[in-house]
Amino acid sequence: MTEDDYEQRFATVYNRYFRAVLRYALAPVSTEQAKDVVAETSLIVRRRLGNPPPEPAAWLFGVARKVIAGHLRAACQLSMPLAWTLIVVGRCGGVMRQSGRTFSA
Repeated sequence: MTEDDYEQRFATVYNRYFRAVLRYALAPVSTEQAKDVVAETSLIVRRRLGNPPPEPAAWLFGVARKVIAGHLRAACQLSMPLAWTLIVVGRCGGVMRQSGRTFSA
């Protein structure tokens, strides 16, 4: 595959799917974070586009889901007061440790 073919393939995938990826990302995160999710997803797709599946929609949404999960994990790991920790644990649906204490949703 030549560089031009690679660029054309990426442009085709981006133009066809990334508005949908942005809409998908807007559900669990803020607008700014959703834009970051789209940017990170496009970088990952660009690196791995040499051998994409024939219909890449499910693959793209899977990549975006993992990027969103990373953003939510990072938000849950921020240092915050205990009251906020308990609220965020419920939203993140995971386990959080703060000051040696463990909280789970």
